[in-house]
Amino acid sequence: MKSKLPISLLCLFTLLFLVCCKHEPPPKVCQYDSSVEEMKKWYYFKTGTWWVYQEQNTGLLDTITVYYDWEGLSQSGYDGFEWFSISSLTGIDYRYRFNSSYSIHCLSERECTCHKVNRSKAQPGGFVGDEWLFLFPLIEGNYNNIDAYVGGEWIGGKTTCVETNLSAVVGNDTLVNVVRWNVDYDASMEGYPPSTYYLAENVGFIKMEYPSLNLKLIDYYVEQ
Repeated sequence: MKSKLPISLLCLFTLLFLVCCKHEPPPKVCQYDSSVEEMKKWYYFKTGTWWVYQEQNTGLLDTITVYYDWEGLSQSGYDGFEWFSISSLTGIDYRYRFNSSYSIHCLSERECTCHKVNRSKAQPGGFVGDEWLFLFPLIEGNYNNIDAYVGGEWIGGKTTCVETNLSAVVGNDTLVNVVRWNVDYDASMEGYPPSTYYLAENVGFIKMEYPSLNLKLIDYYVEQ
C-alpha cells in the first residue's frame, strides 16, 4: 500500500500540470485594415469633388458634384463622416453617411469589425429612400442583410461585396483597385431594384447599374 501512494500522487500532479499548462489557441486577428482613415479612401469625398457619368443607353451626361461634407465626432462621441452631392441633369440629391455606432462584425470574417455606409436619394419634391449598402473593410464575399418592402410585403435580401482587386479604365487613367457590389433590393432607389456598384479607391463610384439606368464614369476630380 505504501508504494501505491506516491504513484497516485505523481499521476495527480501530472494531471494538474497538464490542465494548468494547457495553452488556448491565440485569438484570431483581423487581417484587414478596418480603420476609418483607410475607409475614407473609398467612401469619403469633400466639397468640390465631381464626377461626370454617361448613361450608356441614351448617351446623356450627368455631373454629380459634392456640395457639402463633414467628418469628426458626433455629439454622442462616435466617429463619422457624411457628404452630399447633386445631379446636374435631374437635380437628384445623393447622400452618403457613416457613423461608427452602426459598425458590426463582418459576416465572412467574424474577427473583423465592419463599418457600414448609408446611401440615400432624394429628388425635388421628396425623399426616395436609403439603406446601409456598403461595408468596410472590403472583403470578397462579405455581405450585409437588408430588407425591402416589395409588392406589399417585406422581403429579405443582401448587399454583397462580390469581387475585389478588379481594374478599370476611366479616361486616361487605369484604376487597379476596384471592387464590385451586388445589391438584391436597393432601397436607395425607386422601386427597390437590384443594382450593381463598381467602386474605386480614391475615385469613388465608377459604374452604377440598375435595370433601367446604366451610368459609367468618364471624367472626375476628387478632393479627399
